[in-house]
Amino acid sequence: QASNVGLWDWELASNRVRYSREWKAQLGYEEHELQDELSEWESRVHPEDLPRTWAKVKGYLAAPGGPYETEFRLRHKSGSWRWIYVRAELLCDPGGRPMRFLGCHVDITERRLLEEQLRHAQRMEAIGQLAGGVAHDFNNLLTVIQGSAEMLREDCEQMSREHAETLGELMRASERAAALTRQLLAFGRRQRLEARALDLNAVVREVFSMVQRLIGEDVRLQLQLAPEPLAIHADPGLLEQVLVNLAVNARDAMQGGGQLQVMTSQVELSPGNGHPPEAKPGAHARLSVTDSGSGIAAEHLPHIFEPFFTTKEVGKGTGLGLATAFGIVQQHGGWMRVTSEVGRGSCFEVFLPLRVQAANAVQPPRAAADVASQSRGTETILVVEDEEPVRRLVQRVLSQAGYRVFTAGSAAEALRALEGDARGAHLVLTDLIMPGGMSGQDLGRRLLELRPELSIVYMSGYAGGGSTLQDPDRLRLEPGARMLAKPFTPTVLLDSVRACLDALGSGRARPD
Repeated sequence: QASNVGLWDWELASNRVRYSREWKAQLGYEEHELQDELSEWESRVHPEDLPRTWAKVKGYLAAPGGPYETEFRLRHKSGSWRWIYVRAELLCDPGGRPMRFLGCHVDITERRLLEEQLRHAQRMEAIGQLAGGVAHDFNNLLTVIQGSAEMLREDCEQMSREHAETLGELMRASERAAALTRQLLAFGRRQRLEARALDLNAVVREVFSMVQRLIGEDVRLQLQLAPEPLAIHADPGLLEQVLVNLAVNARDAMQGGGQLQVMTSQVELSPGNGHPPEAKPGAHARLSVTDSGSGIAAEHLPHIFEPFFTTKEVGKGTGLGLATAFGIVQQHGGWMRVTSEVGRGSCFEVFLPLRVQAANAVQPPRAAADVASQSRGTETILVVEDEEPVRRLVQRVLSQAGYRVFTAGSAAEALRALEGDARGAHLVLTDLIMPGGMSGQDLGRRLLELRPELSIVYMSGYAGGGSTLQDPDRLRLEPGARMLAKPFTPTVLLDSVRACLDALGSGRARPD
């Protein structure tokens, strides 16, 4: 009792087992509620664990060697399952015949839960890094595809109707591919947040009409918002994506129609209380999406937020919707919970910290400029990009718009270029992820030390940036620097360059 360990003593000849008070207490019973019989243990072992456990016991009794150790699940009085670690020894008489089997039970449920959470986190991190790397490389390819397609459309205004339709399909397909990479980045938390102070109620209300169109007329949508504003610090576009993904998932679970309820409320989370480790105590905004659909089987619930896990038939789902929502919520410092029962629908809850903080200044997007008009210029630009197809495309777009362009394939080459023919450059357009040990931002800082009057535009395949694969949201731009997310079209490229150069002209003296 002092050791807080459950003990048992199995007398083999009489088949009688004696259990300590703590052994019974581990399963939620008072001492008088369980009899000293082997069946009390056997009837409570999980059906999946019983054959394996019995086989190991019999094998050990037939050929003992060292201590006996195993783990299995026992049913608690409450109906839940507890993981138990067992260590035992066999006592024999002077002739070597087994007499008694004595052991201890230790409840390791919490340890097993933490181990599973660690394995899950490691899997998610590994897949997130893979997703981020794939998206980065794919965005470089999409930059070339989208840019070349737009330039082809500009160059071939008199193309046949069939060719124009083919080109349109190509551009639409590349846009869908770009949306998929954004999902991968959102899942892997590899995109940079453009967060600001928001009212969760306002975001939900704004998305309401779009969600109704998504789920169809056979699903009744009920909106119930908290009476008070729910001030959070979040990226509105990504938050909308979470709501849309949850709504689409609910719609797919209600094939014959049903009811979808979207609610917001304020809750106070206390330490522990069954919450996961990432749930921080304090005031939170809660968004719940509840459907009356088919529900989720208990064996699927632990995997519901894993990437590419889906219970839908082939071709009906990618398994990225919930994983993407999960990644976005975690990146905002929140967490998600799902409760469901087969045939009785599901409830997905999103918890986001309530906080009002001044968001980083975000430049409002400029209207897309026409390629042949105000985005043209005559300034000198140095393009630093290690991917040759992207480098050639950017050089061609800028040159056709009237700019004087120099290129470099690495940071070292860029530094040499600025000491030579490109020393009069007004702007440097550089990729963030660069080979050779110096990142694009390291290069930008070095150039600003040498030439404070320079303007810097960073290109990134991480949908908003990131100087490292591990935590792109920690990127802090230098004053005046801008971010250009890949994939981008020639129109967006020229507009960003022109806006940066115009800011340079209005705020600082240009170099001679």
